[in-house]
Amino acid sequence: MLYKAAIDSPALFPFKINLISANMLAKHGNIQVFKSGLEDEIITVKNQFAGN
Repeated sequence: MLYKAAIDSPALFPFKINLISANMLAKHGNIQVFKSGLEDEIITVKNQFAGN
């Protein structure tokens, strides 16, 4: 997986980056998570003026 290889590269990121799942983000009140297909997830910020 190219993404995993990139974040594990000390030349690009000389520090540890922890992966964040969509479920962890969904716990935040201003974040919405939608499923797109079987494996993809779309993460959006709620519009505070739309009455969500």
